[in-house]
Amino acid sequence: PYGEVTVKRSFLKGKEVTCKPEFADVKRIANEKGLPVKEVYNQIMAQIIQGDSRQAAGGRNKAGTRIRTSNKQQATGNNRKR
Repeated sequence: PYGEVTVKRSFLKGKEVTCKPEFADVKRIANEKGLPVKEVYNQIMAQIIQGDSRQAAGGRNKAGTRIRTSNKQQATGNNRKR
């Protein structure tokens, strides 16, 4: 129901350690729908967690939200490669 949302995926030593929606997309959707940002964020996170392989590949999930991924590689500790 939210349209397209970019999801940031972070990796450490080749393994995914975080996956979360882009805040700008969450905020835009919350403003468009008149919903609290936290509610939209939580609903999108639930869709990510419940997602199937089509969603992970950038397809539409069952709720109709298109998940677009953005990969970030992490170095050790808090040092991030950007």
